[in-house]
Amino acid sequence: MEKVPETLSTISRADQYMFQTYGRFPITLVKGDGCRLWDDEGREYLDFVAGIAVCSLGHSSPLVQQVLESQAGKLVHVSNLYYTEPQTDLAQLLYYTEPQTDLAQLLVENSFADRVFFCNSGAESNEAAIKLARKYSMEKFGPDRHVIISMRNSFHGRTMATLSATGQYLEKVRALCNEKGVALIFDEVQVGMGRTGKLFAHEHYGVTPDIMTLAKALGNGFPIGAMLSNQELAQAFGPGSHATTFGGTPLATAVAKAVLKSLLDDGWVLNAKNMGEYFKTGLNRLSEKYNLIKDVRGLGLIIGVELDVPGAPVVEACRQKGFLIICAQEKVLRFVPPLIVKKEEIDLLLEALDNIFNDMEMKRG
Repeated sequence: MEKVPETLSTISRADQYMFQTYGRFPITLVKGDGCRLWDDEGREYLDFVAGIAVCSLGHSSPLVQQVLESQAGKLVHVSNLYYTEPQTDLAQLLYYTEPQTDLAQLLVENSFADRVFFCNSGAESNEAAIKLARKYSMEKFGPDRHVIISMRNSFHGRTMATLSATGQYLEKVRALCNEKGVALIFDEVQVGMGRTGKLFAHEHYGVTPDIMTLAKALGNGFPIGAMLSNQELAQAFGPGSHATTFGGTPLATAVAKAVLKSLLDDGWVLNAKNMGEYFKTGLNRLSEKYNLIKDVRGLGLIIGVELDVPGAPVVEACRQKGFLIICAQEKVLRFVPPLIVKKEEIDLLLEALDNIFNDMEMKRG
């Protein structure tokens, strides 16, 4: 293949050398700070995407920078053949080193769970959850019970901005699982870690799962996932039954521990609740003003605005005005800003949306 000159743009070189598996926006981001991002031309954007609900503490978090620098100078990776302080003693391993157990202890103490398995992503945490549920079911009931049941059209988090399960529905699912001896798995990869105004979304409904998966905001941009379960199911995983080379490295778990402690101690979960209510109030005012808005829904700072037209032109118009938002499905605008977002930043986006919707309705006549 002919070599592409390095003087060509990042976009040109990416198109030349990388698999085209993502529908990317035509901007190259080079710097972030809090809720703001800058591209390679120096243009500033207010970010209401947060890496798709990942950077809850904002971009270039001083806390995350400090932890990365400190931990990288001590220990980055040794494998799960050894204990490290911010992880957990999930199985009988060999030696003890720094740092892993702290993070697992924090997660267990602030959730329903008794045990935690660390991995690298939401996909891996869901894979671990499925494997644990099947192994538990096989040991308890025999080899014929292995089917996983999920909600239709679900993508484990992406649909939360467009379709919310009610508390009554979840209560009935929990009761049915109890009746049939089925493990109930909650995927909180996107909605967990304070996003909905509670540390975990299921806390809104008073329904406890048997297994829960986490990722995204757990590391504020540093790759880490976690699968949590109660003790009964956890017993199905013994030494050698499941593993991952890079799961729960000292570096990843040190970052996640700091992120979780900040969410718990610095008021960001409450801020998600309060700013979410403020944001929805503003969006509902726009809904009363413009007929093209069909619905506003969500919890905390995961909010969906359903339109009666495709949302892509709104996303592009926002980008042109210096705001980053995305769509969930064709006609739903999705807003998942950092949990540190302020009223003043929300007001700026609401003003931009007001102008955009006004222009769209004027063109429709």
